[in-house]
Formats: sequence, structure tokens, C-alpha cells
Amino acid sequence: MAFNGDTVLEESAGLGSGELVPNMNGLVLAFDTFEDGLIQGRFCKYDTGSIDNLDNSATPKIAGITRRLIAGEIGVSTYRSTGDIINDVAEVITTGFATVDVVDGLTPAKYGIAYAVNDVAVPANYGKASTVSTNNTDSGWVFWKQESANVWLVARKELV
Repeated sequence: MAFNGDTVLEESAGLGSGELVPNMNGLVLAFDTFEDGLIQGRFCKYDTGSIDNLDNSATPKIAGITRRLIAGEIGVSTYRSTGDIINDVAEVITTGFATVDVVDGLTPAKYGIAYAVNDVAVPANYGKASTVSTNNTDSGWVFWKQESANVWLVARKELV
């Protein structure tokens, strides 16, 4: 039986944000210092020893995409610094193919740069992927394909 090069990617349809496609080269790192309320499925930054949400800082260092907390509470989409074993680290997808939230109303194109929203105009969009470069940061990732409404599979530039 023949398979085309996108077999695994085609089977990933419908994934929510913050997921790593495990059959592709990827790396997830765990950080024990992170901002309380770190949003899953969005680009995050490394700031003074901590993984944080984007917040209109002048020159954010994009760390990757916060991974969905698999052992977390149902319906909770943020990491919380509670000191318990389930919430003691934030997982960040640093390379590979992963899903990320996209700003509502945008139409990304395959291989288009995924900018990380860092614009103060709409704080609710911080960390989401955007096609707009103005006031946003090149994340180092490119759009690959849409998974569901406002969720896209993205890939690190060096992998494609």
C-alpha cells in the first residue's frame, strides 16, 4: 500500500491548539518557572528565566508554543502555578509540527510566516498566530494547514 508524504498530517484533522504531531520531528521542553495563567496553544516567550505570555514587550524571545496540559482539568486552558505535581511545569513545543490558535478572520496560506501577536490593540489575541507583521513578532514558524476553526498546524521554518 502506497502512502503519500502527508499521510500523518492528513489524519490529524480536527486537533485543538497546543498539540504536537508526534510522528514528525519535534521537541517539547518542560519549564518549572512560568507565568501563572500561561495560555495553552499559543506562542509564548522566554523572559528573565520564565516562560510567559506575550504582552507587548519590545523584543520578545519566542520560546515556542505552549502544549496542551494533558493531565490538567477539563475546560481549563491555562497553566496555573499551584505547586501540585500536575501543574508544576509548563510544556513548550520548541520545534516540529504543532497546532496553534489563529486570530479570528484571517486566512493563512501554506508556508506563510506565522507572526506571534504582540500588539497591545487586542490583548485577548496575545500569542495567537497572525498573518500580519505590523506590531507582531516573527515566530520562526510557518503555516502548514488548517485543522479546525481558528486552529492551524504550523511547522518550524527549518523543517520545511
